[in-house]
Amino acid sequence: MVTRTALLSVLLIAGVAGAAIAQDEETEVLAACTSEYVQFCSNVTPGRGRLKKCLRSNISRLSAACKAQVQQN
Repeated sequence: MVTRTALLSVLLIAGVAGAAIAQDEETEVLAACTSEYVQFCSNVTPGRGRLKKCLRSNISRLSAACKAQVQQN
């Protein structure tokens, strides 16, 4: 029983850490791409990769800084 509880705890912590990392990456993208977000993706609710997907679909229209951030993450 202790092993099962420990395993569940590790999985929960890993899931929370993964979500935090994804949120940090999206925050970085949004910071670099604010004007592009407003111009091309304002109808998209950030989260679960939706913002990056929208920006990638407009990659040729992005500023150099935004394009670099989208391609990095």
